[in-house]
Amino acid sequence: MVAASSCTLNKNLTRKNLQIYKPNFRVHYRIVHPDTLSSQLALRISTTRYRLTLKAYDSYKGKEILFDETWQMSGKLGDLELVTIPVKAPIYVLEIILTNLNNNEIYHEIRTVNRRNDVNRITLLNKDNAPIVTNYVPQFETISFRHADPSVKQIYIKQFRSNFAPAPPPFSSRELTFNPYKKPQKQFILDKNESILIDEPALYFVQYDTTSNEGIFLNCFEGEDFPKLTNAKTLVLATRYITRNQEYAQLAKSAKMKEELDAFWLERGGTKERSRALISIYYNRVQAANEYFTTYKEGWKTDRGIVYTIFGPPDVVRQSEVYEVWIFRNPNYQQDTEMIFKKINGQYLLRRSSYLEYPWRARIYQWRKGLVR
Repeated sequence: MVAASSCTLNKNLTRKNLQIYKPNFRVHYRIVHPDTLSSQLALRISTTRYRLTLKAYDSYKGKEILFDETWQMSGKLGDLELVTIPVKAPIYVLEIILTNLNNNEIYHEIRTVNRRNDVNRITLLNKDNAPIVTNYVPQFETISFRHADPSVKQIYIKQFRSNFAPAPPPFSSRELTFNPYKKPQKQFILDKNESILIDEPALYFVQYDTTSNEGIFLNCFEGEDFPKLTNAKTLVLATRYITRNQEYAQLAKSAKMKEELDAFWLERGGTKERSRALISIYYNRVQAANEYFTTYKEGWKTDRGIVYTIFGPPDVVRQSEVYEVWIFRNPNYQQDTEMIFKKINGQYLLRRSSYLEYPWRARIYQWRKGLVR
């Protein structure tokens, strides 16, 4: 274990190239606050041996480091770890670096921690009284809550039907966002020390203040396999961006949907072996998008999710307090493709532009010709 006390330096954290959306190194975490003066990293990771480094800074300018510590960690695959972050400041910037000691793959992210925000003070707990670190839970999960302020006795949960549409292509000016003021299907009050059974597939929007537009997204999706897609209807829906209108309409209404979908992919690949490879790449990206980007709807339907599915993991990722920037290197073109997402109330919304039409259609062409590797 290595620790460092507060010191002064000059490091602009927004310029760092981060490594977050790795296809094989899945990291799920949430910053939780047991009380108004302390924080913990609740972490679930797809490896048994790893090194964890946490660095806390005063701001994204990185002028002062408040905390720096490294741990060697081991345990069972998927175990939940709780790591204390002994930073007294209520608002700071946290750098998270994870190294998979089995293959040296790295996960690297930077994010703001704000203990003053009422939503951040809520911790949702599962039936084992452990923090929930994803924005989705399986059907029939039992949840309760903890609040950093012990005087808070209840929270509010709005239930919405989870039939939200996929995001439009990046060059479309149409933007889809979640409206927290829309009339919910149901509404609950969850008292402290009580629990609620999540028995219906739906979006559950958790709030401390119902007049606010902020809250926690918690989804329960139909079927037991999420974040994987397994039934033919959702597998077809996820191909909407790489199918022509007539192709998609035929797939969606087919009585033999799975067979028609297999035929679609066989036409893309030309051979069974190549088609299987394309299917694996495409739906693995869809699954990763569901794990990384699920907010008020499935991750693959979000702005970041559709870009990740079609383009793959970005070559460069940079983060600031309100923006996330993705850059895709284009060796065959003169200009790289840059995607800018703005964080608004828990959603990352793409800065849409007509300039993104060419790179988008070029990637769609690669999928349709079976050229994606």
